[in-house]
Amino acid sequence: MVNPFYWPVKPSLTRLARSAVTRNWGHHYEKWYFFSSSKDRNRLYWNYIKGIADAVDRFRKKHDVHVIPVGMEAIDLEPCTDLCNALGLPAKIFTSRIYDGYQLTAVLHSLSMLVTSRYHARVLSMTGGVPSIAVSMDERLYNIFQECGHLDDYYLSTNDANLGDHLLSSLETLWENRDTVSREICACVPRYLKIMAEMGRFFHGFVQRSFPGIDLQPLPGDWKDCLPQLHPGLQKILADNPH
Repeated sequence: MVNPFYWPVKPSLTRLARSAVTRNWGHHYEKWYFFSSSKDRNRLYWNYIKGIADAVDRFRKKHDVHVIPVGMEAIDLEPCTDLCNALGLPAKIFTSRIYDGYQLTAVLHSLSMLVTSRYHARVLSMTGGVPSIAVSMDERLYNIFQECGHLDDYYLSTNDANLGDHLLSSLETLWENRDTVSREICACVPRYLKIMAEMGRFFHGFVQRSFPGIDLQPLPGDWKDCLPQLHPGLQKILADNPH
């Protein structure tokens, strides 16, 4: 969960002075920076929260699933709390205010399905083959869903006026096809690992050209050897999906 309509963050000494006098620090980010705010943005935010809550609630009652809100960044705690309130559920929130990246990745890997507005939730869940839906305004999420062939069925906009019905339809489709989608996601992972390895090769060449006095180890022949030691789960994905 996120607040998709908080951005951009802008500096404002006027808002800083007003907050200091009134002691109302609503929409304050840090120092003299403030999130964007307006009645229209507030309306869009609650449409987003209520749309997701409506779809998740109807899906939960039909399939008897357990809802786990995840806040990938500290500022996501409030949207997670708003979702829980809208659902009327005493759900446990996993927030980066408490849990580190390794712990949040473990939570993501334990999911049967993921609905995310955060790019990094999608990326970190991919190594566990977790099927996911994006409710997004992030171009990176758009691109990764397009690259995996999941854009048409599993990508929704945060400002979708009929988000609840559209998300429920995507949830039902994903639930029925979650094993297939999981395999498709895992099949994409080696490509991204190879891109990471090529970045290492590029950096090696850059240093070699720019600083000829530095004695570098020769590049390994296999691109996989340009990566750090991989988790057994990733090793299995590579073995099952040779690239």
